[in-house]
Amino acid sequence: MTLRADGCLQSGDSVMLQNCHTNAVLASNPHEKMVSSDAFAVTASTKINGPSARSVFIIQNANENQDQQIRYGQDVRLCTVPELCERELYLNSLPLTPMTFARYSRNQEVSVYHRKAYNTNWRIQPSSGVREDRQGEPVKACDAIILEHVATANYLTNDHIAYQNIFGGETEVSCMAQASKHKTQILLNESIGSQVRENVHKVVPTQNLWKFNLASDASQAEPASVAPKATAADLL
Repeated sequence: MTLRADGCLQSGDSVMLQNCHTNAVLASNPHEKMVSSDAFAVTASTKINGPSARSVFIIQNANENQDQQIRYGQDVRLCTVPELCERELYLNSLPLTPMTFARYSRNQEVSVYHRKAYNTNWRIQPSSGVREDRQGEPVKACDAIILEHVATANYLTNDHIAYQNIFGGETEVSCMAQASKHKTQILLNESIGSQVRENVHKVVPTQNLWKFNLASDASQAEPASVAPKATAADLL
């Protein structure tokens, strides 16, 4: 993982992504191919106590013409590290269809995919304050953020939904905006004048909140511990 004294993320940093509701860490699994698409499984695990090849991702600007600083409102990609497999895999989600959905929750499916497609673009949104006012601010490690899937406008989410794989008991990762569909929050905010129609009204629940973790010391900045590397033949 990357070690930065100021905690501000930059393109090319190696990070871990942790959910604020389950405290589980996002992890890819190149040994489990998705049934509905040419991609591979993504879960979250509370058993991962430090950087590993499965849990470390490289954050990249989706627009290569932008500067290195990662900012709110910016589109990014999350790429697996070279220690995991022989080719890069990108965090990906596909629109919900009768054939493509998360295995247990039936939400929008999340996976890792081997190409830089539009479905691998994610937008970092702030979890507090007026969203429009915070666009362009640097994103800091350990700040609660929302990862919005650019193609579908749904949010990356994790809950206590058991998912069994070769690594044991983990939890399902999917895409869904978990905010209540009732209008109570909207009416209350408008009545007290704290929000207007153009702003985001509803409180985003912790299932949709994540934080990027950087290395806390030099020992964590060393190369990720390596699980057996998946070869190109394994990914076919």
